[in-house]
Amino acid sequence: TDRLEELAAKVRAKGGVMHPVAMDVEDPASIIAGFNEVEKALGPVDITIANAGLNAQGASTELEADALAQLIRVNIQGVYLTAREAAKRIIVGANAERGRIILLGSVGSQKPLAGLTAYSMSKAAVAMMGKGFAREWARHGLTVNTICPGWIATELNSEWLASDGG
Repeated sequence: TDRLEELAAKVRAKGGVMHPVAMDVEDPASIIAGFNEVEKALGPVDITIANAGLNAQGASTELEADALAQLIRVNIQGVYLTAREAAKRIIVGANAERGRIILLGSVGSQKPLAGLTAYSMSKAAVAMMGKGFAREWARHGLTVNTICPGWIATELNSEWLASDGG
């Protein structure tokens, strides 16, 4: 949240509007509270980017069950619940015709990444989730897309990208 507040200050200094909200995507009540806070501060939501993600690197034979469960809760369930809450609000609101939901997949959505089978699996689920949501919510005028970026330096992969393999 500190980094988001710093970014918000920069956005506001340039005349933009930004209202950071801390949200735990593993907790449905936190997601609802986050949307409530945003709508209280900025009005109805018409665009949401569901960008939850964490990594569980290592051999599939060695990945702890707890690490796999958390990865599924964040990367699949968290994205699903965030997009679902956005859709509920957009569909019943006045913004359905211009509503947009964007899910973040990964290059791992399309092909398994070495040593990242669980991560790739979770991002493949996000890609299919986006197709399903798009089909289901199109009749309400809500557009859903999934972006599956390649290698971008983030906190998830910066150490690897700095290595010889990266």
